[in-house]
Amino acid sequence: MIKMNKEDSYNIAFQTRNFEIKLFWQRSNYFLVLNTSLGIGFFTLKGQWFAIGLSILGALVAILWLRVNLGSKYWQARWEQRLDEIECSINRKLNFFHSSSEYNDKLVRDSFDYDNEKNIIRRITNRMILWSPSVSRTMIYLSSAFIIAWVVLVGASTYSLLCGNTPEQPIRIISKSSIDSASVDLIVKSYGTHRMDLDNYVLAKLSQHDSLFITLVKNKKGK
Repeated sequence: MIKMNKEDSYNIAFQTRNFEIKLFWQRSNYFLVLNTSLGIGFFTLKGQWFAIGLSILGALVAILWLRVNLGSKYWQARWEQRLDEIECSINRKLNFFHSSSEYNDKLVRDSFDYDNEKNIIRRITNRMILWSPSVSRTMIYLSSAFIIAWVVLVGASTYSLLCGNTPEQPIRIISKSSIDSASVDLIVKSYGTHRMDLDNYVLAKLSQHDSLFITLVKNKKGK
């Protein structure tokens, strides 16, 4: 059995706790960048199947992110509690990790010169700082919010696909069928009663031999 004095034990616990915090932020930053990239892809790529696939992948990544955050927070809290215990055995008056919230608030107030602050904005922000929000828990809340957002996007994408609300579908069907006034009426109505600007979209979706269809759409919109 290895014998170790209290000071060495405290130092090991302190370094391990700092290492866990460092890993926590490295992992969180990785998952944040990955989720952001998937979000950009979701709103950039065309096609409902791509949207569903990316939203499902995004939800899975967000769930993994939450699990990693929870695991990192567990070990951080574990080592901080161990530091508290070792500190008490060395000297209870150190008040590094073994200190009350009242004592911590007093130290922070003194550092701000809280009672003598005249600037209203600084007084408000100082009061908010004294709420002592947990930075690591904030990241846990953020990863949870990403899960909710991705689940909503999965549902929205699936609903859109099942209802056939894809903008490509009416143009694809009509461009392959005979071009007549009734077909033009159908596609214009499918894009709303306000007759949205279809020129750029039609030009992008149809080939050159569909010029008759484009002409009919323009004429119909001009009436």
